[in-house]
Parts: sequence; structure tokens; C-alpha cells
Amino acid sequence: MSRPLFVGYETWKDLGGEPRRGSRFELDGDALVTHGFVCGSTGTGKTVFSKSIVEEVLLSGVPVIAVDLKGDLVSMALHQGWLGPGPMRAVFGEDAERREVEYREGLAGHPAVASIARAYAERVECRLFSPKAPIARRVAMSALPSYGCPAEDESDRVSRRELTHAIVRGLGARMWGSRSLKRRAPELTFIEELVGWASEQGRSLEGIAGLQELGRLVAAPPIAHVGGMPIDEYLDDRARTRLRQKLAAECAGASQDWYAGEPLDVETLIGGAGGKVPLAILYLGHLASFEDQALCIANVCGALYRWMRRQGGASGLRLMLYIDEVGGASGPTSFFPSNPYQPPSKAPLGLLVRQGRAHGLGVLLATQNPMSVDVQALANIGTWAIGRLTQKNELNRVASVFEGSRIGPRSVRAAVAACAPHTFLVKTPRSQTPTWVEERWLSTVHTVLTREQVMVANDPRRARAVSPRQVGVDAASVDDADTSVGEEWGGVVDRVASERRSDADRAADAERAVHADHGDGETPGWTAPTGRVDAEVTAATRFVEDEDRGRWVLLIGGTSRVLQDGDSFLIGRSRRCDIILADEYVSGKNLRVRVEQERLVLTPLRVDRNPPKLGGEDMTGPVEVDGGHVEVVVGRTELFFSWHR
Repeated sequence: MSRPLFVGYETWKDLGGEPRRGSRFELDGDALVTHGFVCGSTGTGKTVFSKSIVEEVLLSGVPVIAVDLKGDLVSMALHQGWLGPGPMRAVFGEDAERREVEYREGLAGHPAVASIARAYAERVECRLFSPKAPIARRVAMSALPSYGCPAEDESDRVSRRELTHAIVRGLGARMWGSRSLKRRAPELTFIEELVGWASEQGRSLEGIAGLQELGRLVAAPPIAHVGGMPIDEYLDDRARTRLRQKLAAECAGASQDWYAGEPLDVETLIGGAGGKVPLAILYLGHLASFEDQALCIANVCGALYRWMRRQGGASGLRLMLYIDEVGGASGPTSFFPSNPYQPPSKAPLGLLVRQGRAHGLGVLLATQNPMSVDVQALANIGTWAIGRLTQKNELNRVASVFEGSRIGPRSVRAAVAACAPHTFLVKTPRSQTPTWVEERWLSTVHTVLTREQVMVANDPRRARAVSPRQVGVDAASVDDADTSVGEEWGGVVDRVASERRSDADRAADAERAVHADHGDGETPGWTAPTGRVDAEVTAATRFVEDEDRGRWVLLIGGTSRVLQDGDSFLIGRSRRCDIILADEYVSGKNLRVRVEQERLVLTPLRVDRNPPKLGGEDMTGPVEVDGGHVEVVVGRTELFFSWHR
């Protein structure tokens, strides 16, 4: 049995209702071979809890492949080895000192984690990858699944067809758009048949060369029938010519960027670690399209399936896949949704959940939106961690998992709705009684990194070549000890430095953002960072000074703005809005916010399409909020309004 996984502390409430911390809570070393699921609303700390599991799995000697959809997993590359003015400042600029103090104070308050943090820095090798763009080590999507050998048996053949169906649909969505897939069913089925034929022949269809080979097979089909119908009747010459044109377009222009880089396989991701335990993080935060992200996840699952078939059977954990925010923003944009939605990521993920245990592959999934996940299809997952949920439908969905346990679904619903932040009700295969667990501090820095920060974190050598005085002053000057990176790295440093400005600059930006002209004027609003964030709701108060007490603070993607009494502003995608969200799921003008001392008035401007969500529910009219903390989801972007007392 592997080393126990220390993920937190048992906790309970005393007679006065105050929480009390007990002994360490440890998962069985091989608990994750039966997979894990973590969920909780925003602010519960589900990503921190999931990261603690990942850290422990790595320290037990098991590699992890993580898929980062928004930029908060890549910060696991930042650990004790990054502490110091040079590296931290290269990543965080003027905010580096605060980040380091926060990290050190956290470790000081958690002595049990301090030794773990040292071991993590010494034993774990974090590798960052990205498709389509050279943000980190660039990996190439395979476009079509290839196996290099015939199927071993009928079970393997069925699994290959399942993967092929999902990935071909994902490729079809990129070529024709997801709304056209039903009309393109003949072409997609034809491609599936050709991929199946190539698989049995041991012929590769990976990358651009594979697409070009597929085009030749379309022109001269090696099969005579599709479903018993002659090829010429199923898809005539004209239709096949149009299909070849679409495939050729995938090999040219911007589309060919998908197929540049190292091959996306398990050996590339975790091979050759030289005695260290590899953590491979595939960063997808730069991909704006849900379809592109889903297809990347499908490709990762395909690579893992090929790895599983080569490994044979196993009784313990050999490798783990971790995906946060698997529920996406809603059913249509969930990576593992309930029917009728079938994104290209769902079937491959389901295949790994069903078959991974036999080959030593564990899958850890996390979401803040359990209503967007097909929980019933994940019923055979062994470890569940449920944080605070408040919506009745969410509670009902996760409570069913506790059928047969000693506390029962009804008690689970009541307890989960009232549980404190950073606390989870944990159910494991070995215990019939769920346990309340308070998450532990992390060995790594927990934050959301921007695209430019990911580029810095990708190469510690280059980060250390930038001294504190150089960052934000002279982008072209690099430490003389590493002049070989000068010109190439200067652009990255310059982009990072451009984001680090004085407090006066940020205050001026806030003033312009709130009072910007949203009529026909030319003054643009504040272009806010987008994407889902997983931080404490109270995190907004960390960005303001004492003199700002008695004011509202708006936090978006780790960036904050202090609001003034009487402010009224528009939020949306239009350039005429005061706060501009570069989010394709947001309407031109989506939400109006008015500040009236301790009260906020939130008015949705589109209730028929893309309505903003408050507390997980669509807003259908104006809502008044008095003090406290408020979470509003606009499109796929989370906004926190926090009253700073």
C-alpha cells in the first residue's frame, strides 16, 4: 500500500457551535485508484482541497497530469524554490512581496505542512505545456486517434470506436461548427470508418501528415461500403471533394498551429523525470472556445487510454489525471454533462473512469457546479468531498451519493448547506460514516496566473535571470549570467512589467472604469480579466486599504476595483460598457450596477438571452443587496462584490 495522503484535519463543532480542529485526516494511499470527485460553491476552497490531494499523490511517488482551464493550476509550479526577490518578482511584479509574505505566514501557521513544502520543492518536477501557442512547452494535438497496431480484443475495439466517435465529432465541430454536426453526420461517419480501417492496419493518422493521409483515403476509399451502402451512394464524388477541401483547410493557415510541437502522449508529459516525480500541467486558459478545450481534453484522454493498454493490469495507483472545473459554466458548456449534451470530452472521460482502475489510472474531477455534471455516470467513484452547496437541486444531486451511509441523504443536505468554508464532507470506500475535513495549507502558491505569468513560470532559469530592479524598469536588460535569453525573453518581461503599475495608476484606472462614458463617447471602459476564479469571497478585501472601509470592492479574475457611493456602471462585452468582459458568452450590455451606500442594485439588461446569475439562479429583474459578499456570474466570468467593513 502506498503512503497515506494527508489532505487536512478532522473537524467538528463544540456545544457552543464553534468549529474545532482534530487529528490529521489521511486518505488511503491507493484511494484515488477508484477516482475522486470534489465539489463546492465558489469560496469553499475546492481547488485548494483538490491541490492538496495532488500534492500528496506526487509525494507518494505517483505522477500527475493536470488540465488547467483557467490558470489556477499552473501556480503549482511555484514553491519554496521560487522564494526570493528575483523569481517571485519576475512572476508577480510589485505584488511579489505580499505574495511571498502570505505564503511564508501560511506555512508558519501550519508546521505539519512546512516539511511537506520542502519535500515538494526537492522531489517534484513541474512541467507546463500548452497547445496551439508557445506559452509553455508546445504540444501538438493529434486531431485523429491513432494506435499503431490492431485492436487486442473486442473490448479494445469497442473502446477505440467510442474514442474515435468523440474525437471525430470534436474535429467536425472545428471544421463546420457544432451546430452543423447533425447535417454533417454522413461525412463524420465516413471519417470514423476510415479511422477504424487505418487503426486495424496499424497506420498513423496523427497531426498534419495524418490529416493529409486521411484526405487521400477520402479520394480513394479503401472500403467499399458504409453500413451496407456503397460508398458512391453514401457520399458521392462532389461531397468527398468538399470533405477533402475541409481537411486541407485544417492543414493550412491558423489551423495548422494545432499540430505544431511535441506529440501529445504520456511519454512527452511525464517521461524522463530523472529521479523526480513529474507533474505535467496542460494549460488551456488561452483557448477561448469551449469546443477547443473539450477537444483537447478528449485528446489527453485518448493518450491516456493508449498508455493504459500498454501497462496491463495493476492493483495500485500508477498515474492520476486531474481536471478542475469539469462542470464548466452550464450544461451545454460542461465537459462531463448529463444527457442530451455530448461534448467530445464526455465519452473519453467516462471511458477512463470505467476502465482506469484496472490499469492503475486514477481520475480526480472537481467542479463548483454539480448540476452541470452527470453525477449518476460517476457513481462508481470511490472518494467524494462535498463542500458548501446552497441550491436545492445541487444538494439533491450530490446527496444521492450518500445512500447507504450511516447519516443518510436528508442529513447530508442539511449539513452541506450549512458547512463552513474550507470544510468538506468526505466519503471514502473504506468508511460508511462520512467525515468532516478541514483542508490544509498548500506547499505551493495558490493563485490564478495570467498568460504572461505562465510564460515566466514555465522557465525558472529565465525567471532567476531577472533581478528585482530589472523587472518593470528595463525589459531588454537581463542578468549578464544568462545573456543568451536576452532578446527572446525581453519581450516576455516587458509584457509582465506592463501589468505592474503603481497604486496611483490603479486608482486612476478604477476612477476611469467607474465613470467612463457608456454612451457614444470614445473613452473605452476597463477591459477586465475573464475566466472563472476560485478564491475566497473575502479575497476582494485584500486588495484595498484601511481608508477604503465602508465601500464596495469588485473583484474579477484577481483584479479589484474600489467602488464609490453613487457609482452606476454597465458590464458587458460592448466597447460602450464601463467594464468590458472579453467573454464570448456575455451580451453586449449585460448588467447594470448602482451603488447606494451599503446597498447594491443589480439590474440584468438581457433576461431572454445570457442572463446574469446570482446565487446560481438566472436574474429576471432588479435585485437589491445589502452588505456582505455577492457572487454574480456573467457568461463564464465570475464577479465578486464585497462590502469592506
